[in-house]
Amino acid sequence: MLIPNSKKALLIDGIGAIISAISLGIISKFQPHFGMPALELRILVYCAGCFAIYSMSTYFFGGEKWRNFLRVIACVNLLYSLGSILLLIINAAQLTLLGWLYFIPEIIIVSLLAIQEWRISNEVG
Repeated sequence: MLIPNSKKALLIDGIGAIISAISLGIISKFQPHFGMPALELRILVYCAGCFAIYSMSTYFFGGEKWRNFLRVIACVNLLYSLGSILLLIINAAQLTLLGWLYFIPEIIIVSLLAIQEWRISNEVG
């Protein structure tokens, strides 16, 4: 089990999204070394920031409906992973080794997290 079977999954997701937003922000400062275009990086930073706000706010203020909120973020995380894969495909020719080394593990981690979140959200209570 990757994360505890509880509302804490939202907190873990929020912390992970904050880490992603910060990491992507740093990468955007060194964009030529990673190869992902600046616009795409800004979009990913914005998405991660929004996910962090959502997960943290639903953790602290979501009450008993946390499973519903967790389902939503699980779906959004999978969409984020699919979008990131699409960006890798579109920009493959300009990505550097550092770019691949950052984005592939991030996609794997976010996808695994989303699957675990979905499982937790569907557990009986």
